[in-house]
Amino acid sequence: MTELKTIYDMHKQNWDLLAAIGKPNVAEAAKYFYTYADMERALGYSSSTVKKWAGRQNNVSSRSDGMAAHWLAAQGKDEKAKHEPADESDTQVLLVITPLASANKVRRVLAMMGCEFEEV
Repeated sequence: MTELKTIYDMHKQNWDLLAAIGKPNVAEAAKYFYTYADMERALGYSSSTVKKWAGRQNNVSSRSDGMAAHWLAAQGKDEKAKHEPADESDTQVLLVITPLASANKVRRVLAMMGCEFEEV
């Protein structure tokens, strides 16, 4: 019986290159999926976005890497979610107060925008 390969294993060199150029979270997330469609659904994408990343036909945005970091953290794999801190001169600190029912949606939106957030 042959062992199933993850999409990371299928295109290891390309994923490693993405990690080396500052997109480590999408490369790490690729280690947990066996089909492109599953990873696309997990990160909130449609079409063949992940397949294009794996084939180096499309660049990964910071937003996409942030979404992968959020997915890794949500799966309890946050020790592997590497997030480079932003240069403090280019940042703004905001306080967001949201109804409890909207908290998950706000977290997802912030992660998609590549924002760091702390729950207090």
